Amino acid sequence: MPMPDETRKVERMAVKIPVNIKVHPSMEKDFTLAQKEIIAVVIDVSASGIGVLSNIYIQEGLMVVIEMGEGVNKINFEGEVMSSRMAGRQYRVGISIKKIGERDKGKIVSLLRND
Repeated sequence: MPMPDETRKVERMAVKIPVNIKVHPSMEKDFTLAQKEIIAVVIDVSASGIGVLSNIYIQEGLMVVIEMGEGVNKINFEGEVMSSRMAGRQYRVGISIKKIGERDKGKIVSLLRND
């Protein structure tokens, strides 16, 4: 049973994947991050979003550009930060997928199936 403050709509799979996060170009004039590009770790993934652990705070509502993974397995998409809260000494950031290409969507589906 989900926790009372649970915001996930679909089940997520635990992973450990490097991720680069940047402010979406449409928001660059209005928002800045502590670093131009945040390097963090994806800790869970679903068909609709990812959970990230970051050393840097990322504001809720921010549109971001995501580059997840490395090499041929790299997945690119645009997302919206839905939650950002302290988890120990890091921030637990929930990012909803807003725009993704078919090829990258297929890579997420394969990841979820453990292909």
